[in-house]
Amino acid sequence: MLSWNNGLYIILSFWLASSNQAIELNEPQINPLITVTIPNQLCYKTCAPEIYCDQNAKYRSINGSCNNLCESQWGSSNTSYARMGPAAYSDNDHKIRKQSNGDPLPETRELQLKLFLYRSQDLPDIRNVHVVQFGQWLAHDTTLTIFDFIDCCAIQNSGNVPDNCDAIIKIAPDDPLYKSKGKTCMNFIRATTSNSPLYCPVSPKVIRNQATGYIDVSHLYGTTKDVSDSLRTFTGGKLKTTTINGQEFCVEKPKNGSLVCDGRKNVNTCFDGGDPRLNQNFGVIIYQQVFVRFHNYLTDILYDINKSWTDEKLYEEARRILGAVSMITAYKHYLPMMLGKEYCDTVGLTLCKTKRTVYNPTLLSQSTVEFAAGGFRIPHNQIPQSYYFLDDDDSILDTKYLHSTMSFPDPLTKGCKFEELLRGISNLCGRYPTKSYNYGISNYMQWVPDFTFQDLLSVDITRCRDLGCLTYAQTREVCGLSKVTSFDDLNGIFTDDIIEILQSLYYDVNDIDLIVGCLLEQNVPDGMVGETARCIIADGFYRLRYADEFFVDIPNRRGSFTDDQYDFLWNLNLTTIFCLMTRIDKLPCDIFMPKGSSEMCDCSAIQDLNLEAWYDPSC
Repeated sequence: MLSWNNGLYIILSFWLASSNQAIELNEPQINPLITVTIPNQLCYKTCAPEIYCDQNAKYRSINGSCNNLCESQWGSSNTSYARMGPAAYSDNDHKIRKQSNGDPLPETRELQLKLFLYRSQDLPDIRNVHVVQFGQWLAHDTTLTIFDFIDCCAIQNSGNVPDNCDAIIKIAPDDPLYKSKGKTCMNFIRATTSNSPLYCPVSPKVIRNQATGYIDVSHLYGTTKDVSDSLRTFTGGKLKTTTINGQEFCVEKPKNGSLVCDGRKNVNTCFDGGDPRLNQNFGVIIYQQVFVRFHNYLTDILYDINKSWTDEKLYEEARRILGAVSMITAYKHYLPMMLGKEYCDTVGLTLCKTKRTVYNPTLLSQSTVEFAAGGFRIPHNQIPQSYYFLDDDDSILDTKYLHSTMSFPDPLTKGCKFEELLRGISNLCGRYPTKSYNYGISNYMQWVPDFTFQDLLSVDITRCRDLGCLTYAQTREVCGLSKVTSFDDLNGIFTDDIIEILQSLYYDVNDIDLIVGCLLEQNVPDGMVGETARCIIADGFYRLRYADEFFVDIPNRRGSFTDDQYDFLWNLNLTTIFCLMTRIDKLPCDIFMPKGSSEMCDCSAIQDLNLEAWYDPSC
């Protein structure tokens, strides 16, 4: 059973995305309906180092600290995730929770097979693949759960299984895919807690987020000084790059003759950056390369108009612009697609040109475990089965299964493959968000060769348990949605056949995993997720906005853009950036809509950016 154990938490009240009243963005209504908990002063005051902040600093710190001058550690990297309720652990500390009758929870691979896999079908969406790729760009910017790699399956019978290996994913002998391969265990490593590497005796254990709690492109720049410095040239504000086959790419990792990239063998090219997931898939690589090029492009223009600006000034201003592009794209375009435009208007998430965000220093800007491991994992159901490479006539030249190309950047460095892939991501329809992940990532995820055949959905459900996420029923209650206290209460939420399967798997309706319930919900009108995931995502992005003193449209603060600068940023879009940074010929003018649903922009007609709004008359 769970215990609130309120003595171990600071209780902070946050806005809940369930109000029926429209609110003015310049006077956000704070409605204390969601209670978010964070570890007490043992974590923030005792274990975290003391920080002295420059109250006049114009630029963000590299690790997110000192954004909130009253609570300097809030939102900084390597601090604990928040929670939407009490940690859901069976021992109120860190043990994976059990069912209400004390039995183990159903195996996550069994949940996949009985509830999801047979539903897997790749239906075309009205939007293109940029929706899921930009969503992943945001997820990698704001969440990074870390673990120490170990082969947990190999030591299960050793008699000395470490705590971080006590949640392996068991595979039944009659598994339809894995039985022929003799696979009975899928590796799963539990996340690093506050107890490691710095001993911080908080109970329940807290999970550290290595990303910052802000949309600041930290996955490109890094979250520590050592990492960020290693990516800089310290000349002209530029980031390091490498030239491969005449094209500019991110700097490569030092390999010393090795052909291994992030554990994958026989790879020639392996990029380095501010986030260890940089080489994860082709879409992530495309975005990372384009934004590194864009950073250096901006520094050149900024130097042309401000010859006396130092390397540091050029670096920080370009970094600041990239963060602004991500923020505007997220709130102006991405969230209305994901959650529904009317809903975003109602709850204060829509970015409006004429009404500015008001900073609220009482809000914690840190992702919850329910956001990082629950609600914002649901868009994995938008990941396409394959990447398509198109020529300039939109004929398919090549096809690569996404699951087979992880940590394998090599193909994108050859010929025009980079532009051919960008054309495929942009011009073709994406995957419609169904009640399943695609078949490939549900069975054949390849990360490290010795651990092939991973099931991403099983991993996601297990990770949510690992982090102690609230259950599906608990989260609905916190969100102010209709209460679920019995399986009968699921009528109207799920179909009868789904309810019957859930009853056969879970002892009690309150045992249903958060991701399981969220993924089975019908998508909300004009949105791409169900109502529970929408609540979690809205809560997270509300605090990413209103708790950020450096948010792009906040006026009259130490890091605010001028009105002329904000006007420029408001009109800048991803189509322009991708056109300028690649050799692509045409792209949809609406970067999130495929060809045929959006007018096509001629990239050759796009002129270099005019950054006169950044002219410094003191130079």
